[in-house]
Amino acid sequence: MANQAIIRVLCEQLGISRGQLTMTSGHASRDKIIQIAGLDQAEIRSRLAIDL
Repeated sequence: MANQAIIRVLCEQLGISRGQLTMTSGHASRDKIIQIAGLDQAEIRSRLAIDL
């Protein structure tokens, strides 16, 4: 349930479809690795409004 919520929130915030986002690891962990197709790192940062 929590993983699905994370995916839903990220898709909404990034303005992408569910098919563009894949959780590649961390399904049972609090640390996740997410793969996002179709956006480069700068665009992801911009859409999330964060400065890493």
